[in-house]
Amino acid sequence: MFKRKSTLVFFICFLLSSLLWIFNTLSKKTNQSIIKEINIVNIPNNVILDSLSTGNIKINLEGYGSTMFKLFFSNKKITVNYNEIENGIISLNKEIIYNSIPNELKILDINPNQLKCFFSTQKTKKIPISTKNITINCKSPYKISGSIIIDPDSVIISGGETKINKI
Repeated sequence: MFKRKSTLVFFICFLLSSLLWIFNTLSKKTNQSIIKEINIVNIPNNVILDSLSTGNIKINLEGYGSTMFKLFFSNKKITVNYNEIENGIISLNKEIIYNSIPNELKILDINPNQLKCFFSTQKTKKIPISTKNITINCKSPYKISGSIIIDPDSVIISGGETKINKI
């Protein structure tokens, strides 16, 4: 009987001390680095993003642990409007970053603070599907009966003009 009671008291004290430790840790100021993904919006229909120098940026932040804790459950991307891109360069300033993180946090550093992006004209092309280069060999006793019919006879692809012209 005595052993059960002492075990229960131990677990209650352990739980209480753990909760106090968590509250103490979350109430202190801390520095933390996070990585956020870039999302470009409002790209015109005739333009396509070919490449981006990097899709993620590293942000060094300062704030209270409780606010930092919220970031781990937030998967919000950094949204950049197409109209804000000048000469293929995205300049990441604090105002753009603050749209995707809590305002209670202080931004210490953004790395990289500029991203290069390359756009091209979007082109659509109809590609025929042919059986000329296809060889089908069946194992015995199976045989092909009649000609092979492909449906659909073509596919429509779209993408950057330079890549589409190579096809």
